[in-house]
Amino acid sequence: MTLDLNAIPYADEAPPGAARTTVLTALAVPRRRRAFFKAVGYAGLTIGAAVLALPFAGRARQANAETSPGGALQGWNANNCSDAYPGGYSERRDTHGIYVPETPACFGGTYMGWNWCASSGWHRSDTTGSSPPGWTWQMWPISSACGGAPTKNAWRWTTNPGAKVWRCSDGNSKVRRNVWWASWQGPYLSICRARVG
Repeated sequence: MTLDLNAIPYADEAPPGAARTTVLTALAVPRRRRAFFKAVGYAGLTIGAAVLALPFAGRARQANAETSPGGALQGWNANNCSDAYPGGYSERRDTHGIYVPETPACFGGTYMGWNWCASSGWHRSDTTGSSPPGWTWQMWPISSACGGAPTKNAWRWTTNPGAKVWRCSDGNSKVRRNVWWASWQGPYLSICRARVG
């Protein structure tokens, strides 16, 4: 059954011969049924919002809340990286990939850019043939280069203009030429730069 608010009569529209109530006579302002139901509705919304907020009451935001798919890699999620690098750092432009023309965000890697990211936005962990043709790259994430203790794999950084948020995920990369006498070169520190906000 649906409640039709228009079907509710006003308090001054009582049926003929009905006795008038004296419940609200102490109040200076006359009350209406619609106002009462509106107040009950707002009270319900307030209580509902308070109940939904209870699980989060008193919780401080933790810097290590960001984890990679599967939970194997931990990252800082403060957008200014102050947890990992309290004094900040000097961002450097990417060495490769689609974000080279963007405002610099990450730093420290010999190789930096989107090319070192898996589809999840974290550092790749695979071996692949790549450009230039005839070269093979081996890549894996590390959790020893992201400042302080406990060690993390990644940090977040907000760039301006535009307030874009990036994840800089650490890893190592080795490279070799695909001929039988070539040896692996590296490992080199590589940084995956992924857009996260």
